[in-house]
Amino acid sequence: MDHMSTQAVYQHNSFNKCNTSGTVPKQRPGIKDFPTTPTNDEVKHHHSYCSSPTSFETDPIYRQTRRVTRMWWAEQPEQGSLRAIIQAHNREGILVRGIAWTGIHLQILDVRFLQGEEKLGQARSICQIPRGDTVVAYLRSCIPSVQKTGIQELLELLDFHDIGQKLLDLDFDGRAVDAIHTDGVFKNDTGSSCIAYLNFDTGTQRSPSNAPITRLRQKKQCRITPPEFAKDPYILCILIALAQKQLEKRDQRDESVRVSLLALPRRRASHLYFYTTCFPPSFLNKFTEPSLFVECPTVSISYVKIPLADPREGEQPQLKL
Repeated sequence: MDHMSTQAVYQHNSFNKCNTSGTVPKQRPGIKDFPTTPTNDEVKHHHSYCSSPTSFETDPIYRQTRRVTRMWWAEQPEQGSLRAIIQAHNREGILVRGIAWTGIHLQILDVRFLQGEEKLGQARSICQIPRGDTVVAYLRSCIPSVQKTGIQELLELLDFHDIGQKLLDLDFDGRAVDAIHTDGVFKNDTGSSCIAYLNFDTGTQRSPSNAPITRLRQKKQCRITPPEFAKDPYILCILIALAQKQLEKRDQRDESVRVSLLALPRRRASHLYFYTTCFPPSFLNKFTEPSLFVECPTVSISYVKIPLADPREGEQPQLKL
């Protein structure tokens, strides 16, 4: 390549890189007006333009290529849809992980907790089943792993087996938006029913104990901890994720899904909590199609408080499953 061709190539490249206005100048410089090598000022100008993110952001061609096309229903959700409700409450900090759900989430989703009464005619005594006294001793332990052993043995007697999974995906608009922590997920032999297990001491720790800002996190935790741990909104989050998982195995998605949860409040627990609810298809469709309005009745989560008395004390704890 001769000297004139080299200058022409350099002129063309320099013009394309250093013309930040995006317009053609009135008079293009001739080849003879360009030096054989760029000056230091030109090099500095070229590098400052290419390395500055604001230069790219203000460039009209760059902004045009970065434009994202969105579906109309993602920008204009139907009135009363879950996405529209979320947008209306955007200042209340509701777009948080499931572990930080509060009472506002119960209101938005129209869910309530109802404490049921144990009917002895429909209840089973833990102590009357095989190894029942051993199960009670495990559940009253101060070691979480021993408590889970008690849950495993109890559910195995009821034909529920641990599937070896602790995390459940919470799906929203066709994608997983959160990993919901449990202490175990159990299925019966037919696979038609699921039960999750949660230990409030381990499963709902909202801040690590070894963090350097433990005090600040503890203050934040106090703001999101419900006044009644038995009505913790995180329980709703687990049940929704469990229902979505159970729905994946079904061919028909227009049927209600019943899910349950066993929870221990703490180490050396004196009571076992059993939660159950039945989600109608309309409720789960809120998460599948959040931009569409779906009429849905109020969902009730029923729970019972089962005493875990020492068999030697003569009181028999009841379990209704």
